[in-house]
Amino acid sequence: MRKTLTLLMLALLLSACASNPVTLNHAALQEAKVGTVRLASLRTEITHQVSQDGANSGAVAGGLIGVLVGSAIDSGVNSKRAQRLEALTEALGEYNPNLYLESALINEARGASFKAPIKVVVDASEQTQNMPLVSPSYVVSPDFSNITVWLGVSLAQSNDKGKDFRTNYISEQRQDVLGTDEENRQRWIDNPQDLVEKIETGLTEVTQKFVAEFNGLEYVAAPPAEGDYTSQKIAARNDSNTVYANIMSDEEGTASTSYPDLVRQLNSSDATEMRAAAKRAGEEKLYSDPGIIDACVSVLKRNLERGVGKKDKFLIDGLSWCALNLGNAQSEKSKPILNSIVESDMPKKLRSHAIHALKVINGDIVN
Repeated sequence: MRKTLTLLMLALLLSACASNPVTLNHAALQEAKVGTVRLASLRTEITHQVSQDGANSGAVAGGLIGVLVGSAIDSGVNSKRAQRLEALTEALGEYNPNLYLESALINEARGASFKAPIKVVVDASEQTQNMPLVSPSYVVSPDFSNITVWLGVSLAQSNDKGKDFRTNYISEQRQDVLGTDEENRQRWIDNPQDLVEKIETGLTEVTQKFVAEFNGLEYVAAPPAEGDYTSQKIAARNDSNTVYANIMSDEEGTASTSYPDLVRQLNSSDATEMRAAAKRAGEEKLYSDPGIIDACVSVLKRNLERGVGKKDKFLIDGLSWCALNLGNAQSEKSKPILNSIVESDMPKKLRSHAIHALKVINGDIVN
């Protein structure tokens, strides 16, 4: 239902921007082919808008690159969703989808209405006839199950008395595995490269739709055209090999374990996986295993250094289980990291569990 509402809101937004449609003159285009495409780019990094008015002006007037909050009609709702997007945009870092879009335009723009190869100019002040202006935007659905990529295109045509042709091309890309809102959100935070791939698949599709319409053809889905596509690889937040190296540097060698699969799961880059492993270690009383102790210490250190958002409930819960496991294991070597957590500004739940763990280790509480 929410997916439908998202698309309805998006359709209303886009239709409002094209109340007086102008027909695309294919004959004129094929006589004076498109040689240059202007790519609107006000920002170079992924951002988000916090109001519907901002989303409207960004998509239509400015071509603002952003991860926008879908189907939000109230600024208070938008503000809350913007907060939930913060960890996702942090995971994407300085990723700039315009680099890929520029490659897609150069590689895909072929046919009767285009010179080959076309030129792509960014933020050009000049816009002449037969120079399309393309403005991309990105909308994450409220439940984080999908991202919708759309490309707004406008073109000044000589035969329409100064009126511009305007249209929008849309591509919806869904997560491969779906869960609750928070599970969907966390999966993209932990695996930002998956989100990048969805964005770039969507950009290829909307570019192909743009090219097909300008050539007067029906759109047919196809793989990316041959050519060089610029794509930035986003490092996973917690690479398991890096985690293992951290354990080796923190301790005198790596501890043996009777549960190697569980230790690997604790070191997972996916917060839901880590949480499941930490919870299992606690519920099945496996916390005295040396490898599990080392993994719990490493996970806590790593997240203390990076910081944990107050909304990351799966991560917070998993870290809390790690702290409890160390307390139940009465691990003396875990006291420094537990004390550091207590003295930090980490979420209250995690600090409370670290305090409890220290009391168990010190004998103040008998479990």
